[in-house]
Amino acid sequence: MHRSIRFLAIVAVLAAVHHRADAQDWSNSVALTYSDGLGNTLPYRLFLPPGHDAPDASFPLVLHLHGSGERGSNNSSQLAYINGLIEATRTEHPAFLLVPQAPLNTRWDAFGSPNLSLPSQMTVDLIAQIEQQYAVDTSRRYATGLSLGGFGTWDLIGKMPSLFSKAFPLSGYGDPSRANDYLQTPVWTFHGSGDGTVPVVPKRQTVQAIRDAGGDPLYTEVLGGHGIWTPVYDDPNGELYDWVFDGVAPKLVDWQYDPNTGTVRIDARQAPGGVVSIFNLSVNQLDAINVPANVVIDGVVTPTTEVLRTSRISVDYNDPEGFDGVMEIPGLLPTGLDFLSLSAITSRQFYFSPDTGTNRRFFNLTIVEIPEPVGALLALVGVGAATVRRR
Repeated sequence: MHRSIRFLAIVAVLAAVHHRADAQDWSNSVALTYSDGLGNTLPYRLFLPPGHDAPDASFPLVLHLHGSGERGSNNSSQLAYINGLIEATRTEHPAFLLVPQAPLNTRWDAFGSPNLSLPSQMTVDLIAQIEQQYAVDTSRRYATGLSLGGFGTWDLIGKMPSLFSKAFPLSGYGDPSRANDYLQTPVWTFHGSGDGTVPVVPKRQTVQAIRDAGGDPLYTEVLGGHGIWTPVYDDPNGELYDWVFDGVAPKLVDWQYDPNTGTVRIDARQAPGGVVSIFNLSVNQLDAINVPANVVIDGVVTPTTEVLRTSRISVDYNDPEGFDGVMEIPGLLPTGLDFLSLSAITSRQFYFSPDTGTNRRFFNLTIVEIPEPVGALLALVGVGAATVRRR
């Protein structure tokens, strides 16, 4: 049996929530208002990619749904926090970018109802209108949103699973009871581990439910509070937009946990450049970490003290040369943890690779049965003769 729950992170975020629009270049956008003919209106910005009117042009469409603080009618507040998304869709990944603005006291989501909320239904109708006017590749529609818009993104892909080919909601969670409805849309979702506005536990439950239903969502839980949006949309490593537009899987190191043995395995070959030079695993419960006498790197056993600095709550590795193989730490954690309980006890899990410079990166936490007979191997190999495999 192989059971994997993705717990990804690419950036450490210590951002405070604020409600202002940063200086932005909106020169390639048009500001319009959509009317449904029933007296309801929806202001929106549409950013046009270079060459959108060229013969045989065809571009993706990205929908962004804003947060609660950006509701209104000025047709500009909804553009806060998405400089990176605006820039990416007019340069490296040209695309139409649609940013509607929901009226005050309305919501993008309508959880508990079979229907979309009025702003979301108008947005869907607006997309159809835009696709009649512009050269949109209807096989490449992507949805994203932050906070209130994150909830709206989940609601859209649950109720209209064939509309978007990918979604990347931030700081909002879905409805675990609708996990089967989310399976058709590949998702990479983001949340701050210390979010005091939208709690993180329901996001973990949403990810768990999708996995239990047979899906494989990407989940990035970053260090930070609610306002994680700017650094995520800035995408400093380029991995988010490469995944969205080009289908390139992000290069993130797996931290595999075996619930049967408590063994942790780290595969440095997945890191940028194939090397890990620093990593830290920390928990928030005293004595939850059981430090083994030895670790194994690509089958080579060495005393733990020669490789790691350990305590009752943390494990640290720091070597300028780094290691380029697979490190196994037998019995490090308690056995029997599922994704939610494992997420609840972990407080930090990050690494550095020489190719990422000063950018702290986070492990892809997975739950999987590790087949290697680590215990038997340690019993057979003498401790004193072992050496660690380095670059």
